[in-house]
Amino acid sequence: IVLNSSHGGCMGLPSRMVSSLHVPPMFWQGRVKARLESGQFEVDCGERCWIVPQAVSCLVQPQVGDKVWVGGADGAQAYVFAVLERPEGGALHLIAEQGLHVQAAQGGVHIQSEADLTLQAGGHLRQSGREMSLTAGTLRILSRVQETVADRLSQVCNHVFRLTEKEERWRGGRMDVQAQHQMRLHARHTLMTARELVKVDADQIHMG
Repeated sequence: IVLNSSHGGCMGLPSRMVSSLHVPPMFWQGRVKARLESGQFEVDCGERCWIVPQAVSCLVQPQVGDKVWVGGADGAQAYVFAVLERPEGGALHLIAEQGLHVQAAQGGVHIQSEADLTLQAGGHLRQSGREMSLTAGTLRILSRVQETVADRLSQVCNHVFRLTEKEERWRGGRMDVQAQHQMRLHARHTLMTARELVKVDADQIHMG
């Protein structure tokens, strides 16, 4: 904005008002000295030490010793915009204070780790999709209660071992149990009952 007068320059505007019309951005590089209890960071930029918050666009949480980029529209308020380098290396922490949503409008999302991959939720952990495939050398599921609801459940195994310490119940409309070689039922007390018919058929039947 320029207001010309016959004498040149800005017409009757104070110098403070003229300077407020356009404030050039200011940027510095510095080292993080500490993280305060308020969540802000103390950054040493050489000539001045800044107490600045982390910008929303900076998802990587700064750590002590990191070289960061500090900037702002004026000298009164500045932010940590980016983490430039981390001398000692280490893992990166992506922090989103108000939640994080990752979406791919087209294509897929691929997450890969050469070591461990951990998913942890304080509440519900939900997974949904038209089809789900899981391939693992060893699969362990530890839970207090486990429920499986399916229209059809198929399992193919070489060896199955199941241990129930207290009680196990099977209920079904029709049940067919078949073994190719040998089948053994053993207990201290065994009861076999039927409402109408019990049939035992074999080439040899040994009782007692």
